[in-house]
Amino acid sequence: MFDNGYKTLALMISGVSGIFQRELSQYFQQYAKKKGYNLAVFSSFIGYETNREYLKGESNIVNLPPYERFDGLVVVPDTFRDRTLRESVLKNISERCTCPVVSIRSDKEDFYSVNTDNDLAMEGMIKHFIEDHHMKKIAFLSGTKGHPDAVVRLECYKRVMKQYNLPVEEGMIYHGNFWDDLGEEYFDYFLEKDRKDWPEAIVCANDYMAIALCNECLKRGVSVPEDLAVSGFDNIYMSETCYPPLTTIGVSTKGMVEMAVSIIEDVNAGKDVPKKSFAPTEIIRRNSCGCKVLTVKNLIDSVSTVRKEYDDVYSGLYQNTYTSVDLERMSDYENMRSHMDVLYSGNSKIKDLYICTCEKGNDGDKCITPVKEGYTDTMRSIYSIRNRQYVDNVSFDTKNLIPKDALESGESVQFTFSALHYLDATYGYVAHAYIDNVCHSRVFHNWVVMVGNAMESIRVKKELSSSVARLNDLYIKESMTNLYNRRGFEQISLEIYKKALDNDKEFALIEMDMDNLKKINDTYGHAAGDEAIETIAKVLKSVSGSREVCSRVGGDEFWIIAYDYTARQLEDYISRFYENLDAENQSGQRIYDISMSYGGMICRPTSEYTMDKLMSIVDARMYKNKQEHKARAR
Repeated sequence: MFDNGYKTLALMISGVSGIFQRELSQYFQQYAKKKGYNLAVFSSFIGYETNREYLKGESNIVNLPPYERFDGLVVVPDTFRDRTLRESVLKNISERCTCPVVSIRSDKEDFYSVNTDNDLAMEGMIKHFIEDHHMKKIAFLSGTKGHPDAVVRLECYKRVMKQYNLPVEEGMIYHGNFWDDLGEEYFDYFLEKDRKDWPEAIVCANDYMAIALCNECLKRGVSVPEDLAVSGFDNIYMSETCYPPLTTIGVSTKGMVEMAVSIIEDVNAGKDVPKKSFAPTEIIRRNSCGCKVLTVKNLIDSVSTVRKEYDDVYSGLYQNTYTSVDLERMSDYENMRSHMDVLYSGNSKIKDLYICTCEKGNDGDKCITPVKEGYTDTMRSIYSIRNRQYVDNVSFDTKNLIPKDALESGESVQFTFSALHYLDATYGYVAHAYIDNVCHSRVFHNWVVMVGNAMESIRVKKELSSSVARLNDLYIKESMTNLYNRRGFEQISLEIYKKALDNDKEFALIEMDMDNLKKINDTYGHAAGDEAIETIAKVLKSVSGSREVCSRVGGDEFWIIAYDYTARQLEDYISRFYENLDAENQSGQRIYDISMSYGGMICRPTSEYTMDKLMSIVDARMYKNKQEHKARAR
């Protein structure tokens, strides 16, 4: 769908900075590149957030994909922890996708699936304790009640224990929550009893609960594996760096990706493919079961790994802290690049980066107003980097996801798309690709959030500036004609006088006064007088451009000032004014004629000719012109 000659796959995933999601996304990008596929990863950073406005803004990314245009799609439903979002994703896929769809780690009726064979994998772990370690008293720490993985793994535990005629006694099974925050609770349930009643091993339904239990054992002086053996499931990143390193079941994310792509290829080729497939697993034997002895080298390696990750995160957060301060200085999108450079420098592994904003309206600030749902038909990249070099910002069709120049390499492309929003207000999205397909981290999440906050800050500043301008207009403009009032004229005339003085320039100063306003009011009423004043304002606007500033400073008194003006321009202005006024009088729209007197001159400011002095001269000329009009009228 990227129109570069390669087929395009899509990956829908949430919590992409999580360990499993990050590994899956990274290998998918590497494998897609190896196989010659384009890949579009649509990611969100939703975890256990409770701010519904933030959830809505982050969730809007699922409305971006052009589902009908993909050649294959992979979704990981259980990473979408928010049920409403998960249902929205699956509904979009079911209703709009015409390509093969593969669900990872979850069985969905309409899709093909790649799962872990929980039963076979857990059977291997329990048999490992029974056969290799000759243990009989084995407890089980299950996951959330009713969760499909928890149900299958628990039933496997019961079946294997029964197969070996080993009792499952009361107090040998506990339901956790698949997370790492209940270690104290797990310890109390299994170990706050006489030591003779302790289990020899606790098999945990995932790594997070196993690590939480091991940490609590360390705090309370229980040695793992000497006093108690522990195992996990999933082989997450921390299972190798925790103390002691955790024996666990490795689920091959590589195998999942390759199987998912293979299914898509086979279905597209018209082959008969089973609805369910299982990725291979293996037991990763480490220290917590007693298979390996913890050495100083193990500890040094673990500390080094943790330290490296800590340094990366700390460096990113340090950079982001100062970047957030810099972003506060942004006042419009035009100077965004200099501030964004600071942001980009803190994410040096990014190769291609496009900050794409919703394009609305026809004015210069098309991207200021956010949308609440979906995306506009056209996007504009306001910050564009390809192969670590700046490229021109352009507008493009939203269905294409990225600007055309992103495809000029001639190779397949792999991009990740993240929502750009402030709470529930969507400004657009960030499209990004990485050097060697390194996948983004939590630091990048902070980066995107700061950009969204900056966009909102610009909008608020512009809105505030507009409000101030409107209030200023109310102060310096009069309501009937929308011309500047006396305060406005005094302010602007002094500014032009000073500018002309500083730059040795001349300016035009004109006064116009209506000859017959009192007669019109007395004869036809004040409404007619107001209409006459509005007509004069209309004529003044018709002959004035950006250089002439018009004011109504009193009832029928008008002043015009124009910077850097010549005598010929002044003569032409007066001539055009009277021509247009005559046309109004001859239009037949009124039963009276409007007559105007004027005085004008080209002024050069000096210490002798102050603004007040120049206005007095012009006023005298206007009064002389009015006397001439009266004389002719007699």
